[in-house]
Parts: sequence; structure tokens; C-alpha cells
Amino acid sequence: MGALRERWRGRKHIRDWSLRASFALYTLVGFVTATAVCSLAVNLLDSLRVNEARDFWLSYREYEVPPGGSYESWVNEDGLHYRILDRQGSEVALVEADGVTTRIAAEHWGNESAEGGEGSTVIMVIPLRSGEQNVRYTLLWLGTISVFPICYGGGAVLCGALFYHKKLKQPIALLRAASHKIAASELDSTIRWDRRDEMGALCGSFEKMRAALAESNRAMWQQMEERKRLNAAFAHDLRTPLTVLRGHAGMLREELESGSARPEEMAQDVRVMQAHIQRLEAYVEAMSSLRRLDDIEPRPAPVQVAALAKALEDEAHILCGGKEVALHTAGGGLCLALDQELVTQACENLLANAARYARERVAISVMAADGRLAVTVEDDGPGFTPEGLRKAAEPFYRAEGYSPQGHLGLGLNICRVICQRCGGELSLSNGVGGGARVRATFLGAQDAP
Repeated sequence: MGALRERWRGRKHIRDWSLRASFALYTLVGFVTATAVCSLAVNLLDSLRVNEARDFWLSYREYEVPPGGSYESWVNEDGLHYRILDRQGSEVALVEADGVTTRIAAEHWGNESAEGGEGSTVIMVIPLRSGEQNVRYTLLWLGTISVFPICYGGGAVLCGALFYHKKLKQPIALLRAASHKIAASELDSTIRWDRRDEMGALCGSFEKMRAALAESNRAMWQQMEERKRLNAAFAHDLRTPLTVLRGHAGMLREELESGSARPEEMAQDVRVMQAHIQRLEAYVEAMSSLRRLDDIEPRPAPVQVAALAKALEDEAHILCGGKEVALHTAGGGLCLALDQELVTQACENLLANAARYARERVAISVMAADGRLAVTVEDDGPGFTPEGLRKAAEPFYRAEGYSPQGHLGLGLNICRVICQRCGGELSLSNGVGGGARVRATFLGAQDAP
């Protein structure tokens, strides 16, 4: 009962009624209006028709032949004539009918006369309808018959017009305008129709679709911009090894052509060229890995948080090479649906960075709550510079003055891409006592432990 009451309160305004209920209401309004108008029109036309007939029939005249009297008739060019005579043969009345506007009918009445004798004869002069009267009477009759379809048809039109104007016109216009804007890739405008009927639900669904398209469009543009930055960084970093290779190749060619090349110098040039070729191969492999990450789709599967934390701790001991590793876990008894391979890959990059810059200690925090997994890795190294906090997750970024051999500057960028693909994010900061702190979050549906 309470649910019904709340539902009625929520739909107490007609504008929030469903289309079916609203159409039934407007149909009732149209039917009642048509019935009222039809009744008034039929009564009016009937009154006119009755008055027309009454005026017509009240215009007839009667002439009674006196008892013992007689009547005689003749026809001439003026029409039919009756002469009524009394008992003595004297003319009592002369009755004329032209046959166009009136006619005469002789009628014998079986009732007794006023004097108590036999029934008397009455001469009746009956009016004839003119063409105009016939037309008027016919129109009144046809009008009376036509009132019903006209009124109820008008009621149906009124019902449809009210229903369309009140319930459909504005939301249809909104949806049409929104579809044109979406077709023109204008996805910033919102669709709002604050009704709780089917059209309101349709506009809400359309708004969700628009928002999803806008978000997808923004993600696509961000991905394109990211790839532009990645290609620009890749092209920039390729210049150094290519320049070195070009220089050593030129020097080696000159020495060979001049005959001044010595074996030890040639071997040195070849070793330098090989090192830079390996560097180029590492760049190409890194670019391929990033492109594969952009196209990969996460495949969630149940993962025990405690087991994942233990695996990360073991990995940290291997990567840190004797440095102290501290692990803190919260929500270890939970089981989350995650792509363990992607999560592990991201965390390994965080651990490798921490091991590279840490002096003596690396701390790992694994926390699971509300369907999310957060992995935080801290070290006691120099920490991020202000520029590093802004750019460390960009491709091929390396802190100035500290670039370990073989470090391409892609680790944190790969972590950020993986976090985004898994519905999370990557955040960079410095610890309270110094050192870098990197936090990676992953979205995963919570399963039963």
C-alpha cells in the first residue's frame, strides 16, 4: 500500500503519467467534449427543424360545409376553386388553390357536426413547400445526421492534437535536434526532458548514449594526442643513436678508403655501432609494446588479493637485489575480478623503477576495497623533481642528470596506459620523508572470497 501511495505521489501530475494513461485521459476529454457539442448541436438543429415544420403546417386553412349544404369545384387558369353553399344554396365561402403554393383536399369526417347531425365535409387548403423551404428543411435534416461524425471526428482530432502537443512535440524536437548535433559531432550539449513518462526515459537513454559517445570521442582524441606525443618523443630519441651511427659509419668509410684504418679502431667503431643498434632495437620493441597495450582488452578473472601481494613481494626481493622490502596489505581476504597479467606487468614496472632509484628500502602497499585494488610503491631515493611530477609518466621521459644505462623512460607510461585500460589511474607524488611514491589503481568487480 505504501509503495502504491509513493507511486501515486510521484505521478500525481498529468505530465508525469505514462503515454498510455495520458492517451486514455485525452481520449476521455475528447469524447466528453464531442458528446456535449453534439448534444447542443442536435438540439439546436431539431428545434429549427421542428419550428420549420410547425410554421408550415400551422399555415393550412379549413372550410366546413354547413349541414345540408354542398360544395362545387372547377378548374381554370388560376387553379382549383371550391364554392361552399349552405342549405338555401347561398355561397358561404370561395376556396382557391393555385396548385403551386397550396392545394385543396376534400375530406369527410365521420364525427357528428356541432349541431348533432351527421358528419360534415371539410375543405382543407394545404400549403405546399417552396423550393427554398425544401432545401432549408433538407439541409436541417442532413445537418442533424452529420453532427455525429463531425463532432466525434473533431473530438478524435482534438484528442490527438492535445496528446501530441503535450506529450510528444517537445521531446521529439529535442531528440531530432540532438540527433543532428550528434551527426555533426557536436557532443557537448545535453538533452533534458524532466518528465517521468516513456518519452522522459527515451530522452534519458539518448542522453546516456550522447554522454558515452562524448566520452568515447574524448578518449579517442586523447589516445590520438598521446600517440602523437609518443611518436614525437620516439623520433626525438632516435636522432641520437642515428647520429652516432652515421658519424661512426662515415669515419669508418673514410678510414677504409684512405687505408689508414687500424684493426683496433675499427673494432671500437663496430662495438659502438652495435651498442646503438641494440638501443634502436630496444626503442622499436618498446614502441611495439605500447601499441599492443592500446589495443589489448582486459580479461578479468578471480584474483586473491593476498596471493597477489605475496607474488609482488617475491618479485620485489628479486628486483631490489638485497635492499630492504616492506609489504603492507589491507583487504587481503578479498577476491577481485582483475586481469592479473596486466596488473602484474604494471606493478613490475613500478618495482623496477623503485629498485633503480632506491638507496636502501622499498615499501609496497596493497589495498583492496569497494571493488578497487590500489598498489602503492615507495622508495627512499631522490624522489621526483617538480618537472618529474608533471612529466614522469610521459613516454621516453628521463630525469635530467640521472639516466641509468638501458633506461628508455617508458616504465611509468606503460603503467599509466595499463591502469587506464583497467578502469583506474596512476598518480605520482613524493613521500613525507623524501623518495618517490607511485600509486596505481585498478577497477575490478568483487567476487565472493
